[in-house]
Amino acid sequence: MARLETGQVGTFRGKVGQVVVAKWRDVLVGKKTPTKSGKPGSDEQIDQRSKFGLVTKFFRGLGEVIKLGYQSQKTGMTPINAAVQYHLVNAVKGIFPNYALDYSKIVLSNAINGVEIDGGFAPTAVPAPDCIVNITWQLSDRNYLKATTPDDLLSIIIYSLTKKKFIIYDRVVSRSALKYDVELPRIFVNDVCHGYMFFTSPKGKAVSYSEYLGQFKLLP
Repeated sequence: MARLETGQVGTFRGKVGQVVVAKWRDVLVGKKTPTKSGKPGSDEQIDQRSKFGLVTKFFRGLGEVIKLGYQSQKTGMTPINAAVQYHLVNAVKGIFPNYALDYSKIVLSNAINGVEIDGGFAPTAVPAPDCIVNITWQLSDRNYLKATTPDDLLSIIIYSLTKKKFIIYDRVVSRSALKYDVELPRIFVNDVCHGYMFFTSPKGKAVSYSEYLGQFKLLP
């Protein structure tokens, strides 16, 4: 690290070629940009990178869903960071290098540290002809969580394992409807899919934990 006189760079701060100029303790300093190490990581680092890559790749395209579902995470952690951390611990199975996700343990909405509402009771997902999935749920005789209302809104996420793509139905119908028929694009016919659902309050400030709807094949 070298000290720079003001006349050398004016008021510039930033990168010039291979030198980064910054202010440190009221003094302009310059240092060489770090170079990428050619050394392979330790076994533990390689193992962690493998898991991390698997999880982060899965969550691509789910930014808005995670922003809503993980909105109440602790200070200093973004919703997507919280989601990745949770799944690294709870949803990765196998032994290096043959890691895979356990889709039954995917949680797209996590109410920890926030206001939680009830999920849908006894949810089901039944494939029907023409690439339709009939989603149903029930209302309980009483709300287990006091913030729950019949006007809570349902979000459904279908993941095509065949195409590695998500189809998102965001806040499409109220809890009191008790059913929703998901009509998927026909390009997904015969795909093997996994389904998830969760509820949010009308103003979007309270969420339920997401529920896994199982694996199913879309019908022609």
